[in-house]
Amino acid sequence: FIKDETGKILYVNRKLTEILHRPVSQFVGQNDFERWPEQFAEKIRRQDLRILHENRGIESIESIPDPDGNILRWLIVKFPFSMGGRKFLGGIAVNMSDTEAAQLALRKSEERFRAAFAHAAIGMAVTDPNGKILQANPALCQILGYSDNELPGLDVLDITHPDDRQSTLDWRRQAQTTTADHVRYEKRCIRKDGSIVWTQVSIGVVRNPAGDVTDFIALIEDISHNKQAEETARLSEERWHLALEATNDGIWDWDASTNTVYYSARWKDMLGFEESELTNNPETWEQLVHPDDLYRTK
Repeated sequence: FIKDETGKILYVNRKLTEILHRPVSQFVGQNDFERWPEQFAEKIRRQDLRILHENRGIESIESIPDPDGNILRWLIVKFPFSMGGRKFLGGIAVNMSDTEAAQLALRKSEERFRAAFAHAAIGMAVTDPNGKILQANPALCQILGYSDNELPGLDVLDITHPDDRQSTLDWRRQAQTTTADHVRYEKRCIRKDGSIVWTQVSIGVVRNPAGDVTDFIALIEDISHNKQAEETARLSEERWHLALEATNDGIWDWDASTNTVYYSARWKDMLGFEESELTNNPETWEQLVHPDDLYRTK
């Protein structure tokens, strides 16, 4: 916009008319008191006179209403200039209202994330693309036995069991070289006291508009109890099979809910079959029972 010494508006560009939803004719030829409510116009006029008197430009943030009465905040740069022996005042105005609303929404989003991050029951960490830990929440610190300020700055490999470091690097490389936005795997972590904890890691990949990885957000769950239960079940199964192999009896085990049957190698051997010759299903037994005994057996 351009004004003369008296404050009369001589020129406005199309963008200003679009923002304020008014034609050029409702600006050009009017002064601030004709264009804006008096309390706003007085402040604008005092500032304009100071710029003309001091002959120097200024930058300020001003609140000016739109025609519907909504208060818009503007970043305004005003400057004096002369032409043909007359003084004028030029200005550039940037509507900050949308920007401030976006910044407020971003701040609220960040606050929600920080609250969720801090109070989550599951371990969470933010790392850079190279695996350096930038943030770690209290739950992760508890899982790994570190204080709140000890994990940031460490490399993920520093808390990874040596046997799982290569797979961790492979998962990281996969996330960086593919379009996948999520990877999930299990690995062993080393606690601060040197003990081992099994974890399930779920990693979200954060990318910039160009598609480059900027951060990883990791969810880390302690699954040591699950692993211990799996190991207990495996040992129990192993002991069961050792017991079967040691006995001279033929053993069968029928899971009625799934209709699957296990026949021990000795059971098959007693009937003159190699282990691979008989399938593990109920019909196998029925086919081998003498016809005179089949009804009673079933």
